[in-house]
Amino acid sequence: FTPLAMHNLANSYERTGRKDEALKLREEVLRLFRKVRGVEHPDTLLAMGNLAISYRAKGDIAQAEALEKELAAAKSKQLPPPPAAK
Repeated sequence: FTPLAMHNLANSYERTGRKDEALKLREEVLRLFRKVRGVEHPDTLLAMGNLAISYRAKGDIAQAEALEKELAAAKSKQLPPPPAAK
């Protein structure tokens, strides 16, 4: 699956100091995962988290926080409902 390979390549770029290339690739990976797997899929959530980290590292705090908020909302939809009171 191509987005997974792209995700791994972005990680390699990040580790080797190619941060701008990693950021652009992470943006594309997230776009693809959203389209193909949906917003709540674990791969999409991982891509969101990694992109938020990249935004923070670049100093783009507003974009990082917006993505983190979206990530938290998507994760909360995955939690089971609390047990009913008796």
